[in-house]
Amino acid sequence: MQAVRYAKAKAAMALVRTFVSSLMPNPKWLDKHPPTRVVQIEATQAKKYKITLNIYEPAAGAAPGGPVVINWHGSSFVFNSFWGSSAPFSRRLCEDLGIVVIDASYPQAPEHPYPQALHCAIDVINYVVSDPSFGNPQALAVTGFSSGGNIALNMASSELGPSLGLAPEHQAKIKACAVSCAPSAFHVDTKSKDPNDDGLPKNIPGLPLGFPALELFTDCYLFPTTARNVPSVSPSLASPTSFGNAKIAQITASHDPFRFEGLALHETLTAAGVDSRHYRAEGVGHAFELQGGDDRVAWSNDSDSNSPLNKARREGYTLMAHCIGDAIGKSPRV
Repeated sequence: MQAVRYAKAKAAMALVRTFVSSLMPNPKWLDKHPPTRVVQIEATQAKKYKITLNIYEPAAGAAPGGPVVINWHGSSFVFNSFWGSSAPFSRRLCEDLGIVVIDASYPQAPEHPYPQALHCAIDVINYVVSDPSFGNPQALAVTGFSSGGNIALNMASSELGPSLGLAPEHQAKIKACAVSCAPSAFHVDTKSKDPNDDGLPKNIPGLPLGFPALELFTDCYLFPTTARNVPSVSPSLASPTSFGNAKIAQITASHDPFRFEGLALHETLTAAGVDSRHYRAEGVGHAFELQGGDDRVAWSNDSDSNSPLNKARREGYTLMAHCIGDAIGKSPRV
């Protein structure tokens, strides 16, 4: 029975992946914003998977042992085609804060279901804190978009990270977590999230997430039988005080089905005394940062343009950069 379910999920995802790739042929994210260097490391618990680390180092150089940001791109846990979409964000954050930023890949479902992406995130953290080239950094920050934000939230929790195998002393180095459009409550009924079943209005930039797509992606990620109310699946179920060691920033979007759970998590964290910040981007949908041509995720700083997309990019980036900067004692150039 499980073999049949897996075959159906894989066949369905093959069609969806082909369709999505047709909408964004040959994105030039990495061409325009190449990393300083690229490293590959072996995944310890995801079979036949090598984790790619696109490492961005500031032009002026970074102090040995200085803070490091680790980012995970959006993918709905199922799309390899979005790898590299965080390149412009990573390069800009690197230069604005003068620190190393690592854009890390992770394996996709259904070929690599939960918790393999989370285990690979732990592999990355272990590599960063132990590799001599980073000088044993005492402060880390984690960032993520969409599913990558779910990964970042897991790593930022002193309950969730160690429950997955992250050494407590490594988890304690995480001082900031900034995410955009992150799913944090898979246990909440999908239909109650106001999914984009009719697509997005033509004037709303973003990727529509309808009920069938959300259910397919979730089934692939949690294959074969992982429950949706497992805290490391739904980070909003973790003890709010477990996020207390880090400053938290969340971006939600007015037309994104995940906006309710993002706001709810922010309110829960704030009530528990956690330094939590929230920005609601109006007039945009899920993954709005992927819109706008080959310079996607550029997080435009053009103050003369007040379109919903540019405003969301500008103010969303500012929230994330200041959250990280405040946590590590750096002032971003925004």
